[in-house]
Amino acid sequence: MHASAMFALAEAASGEHLLRLFEDYTESVMPVLRSAQVKYSKPVTGSVFSMVELRDNSVSETISELDAKGRVLLKVDVSLYNEMDVRVFKSTYEWFLMKKD
Repeated sequence: MHASAMFALAEAASGEHLLRLFEDYTESVMPVLRSAQVKYSKPVTGSVFSMVELRDNSVSETISELDAKGRVLLKVDVSLYNEMDVRVFKSTYEWFLMKKD
């Protein structure tokens, strides 16, 4: 699998994770990818799957900050694993969420 495909898959997984966590805010918040840190561990052939986790903030803390300031920075960790459950890619995506006017 090409490195750019792995990056795109992990970025999409991080965004989808945010959509699930903040489902009530999808119409009122604009997410913008601010930065990404990635590390490729192994070449990949075949299928991959992702594991995603919100880092540093709880959902309730994030909502409180978003309501108070109208914006928040979030970090989402994503790892991709091959068919043998070996991690082949690790990344952190930093998202800027701001309330729409």
